Amino acid sequence: MSDAPWLIVLGQAAEPASRTPLYIIMVYMCALFALGWISSRLFRGSSKDFFVASQSIGPFMLLMSVFGTTMTGFALVGSTGKAFTTGVATYGALAAWSGIVHSAVFFVIGMRLWAIGKRHGYVTQVQFFRARFNSKTLGTVLFVLLVLLLLCLCLVLLWERHLSVRQVVLCVKWGSTYGLYQKIQI
Repeated sequence: MSDAPWLIVLGQAAEPASRTPLYIIMVYMCALFALGWISSRLFRGSSKDFFVASQSIGPFMLLMSVFGTTMTGFALVGSTGKAFTTGVATYGALAAWSGIVHSAVFFVIGMRLWAIGKRHGYVTQVQFFRARFNSKTLGTVLFVLLVLLLLCLCLVLLWERHLSVRQVVLCVKWGSTYGLYQKIQI
């Protein structure tokens, strides 16, 4: 057994897994597909209506949407290491500070921009700045800048996932999970 590659040893050492999580995920995915199919049948608006929810959601729902997007996607990935070193209170501090900062920026700046966008029919930041400064060049530069920033964000998140998976694999490969895999040959 010690001559076997570590993946084979890993597969032999594992206990039989329950299929319950697989069934839960399958039911969840079917529910999402059904919701998407039903929504596509009921939705008869334009792409503008789709992207900005027909500009019908209020400020509270918009604030909660932005806050939820930030808390689940970007902030939790970066706060995991901090929570490991300082404890679970990191998540409380993260939620509190994000709540304060998001609310302040949203109500000081966001509400005014939202009202301007609703009045003039803007859907994107590029449309707003292009009209505000009456410059197609500024709109193009801003578009390229926003795309580059989005690509940087995607690369950072991808790299973070790579490091997380690599750490798990190396922990298992080098036998640091309570001596379970100490006889693994590399």
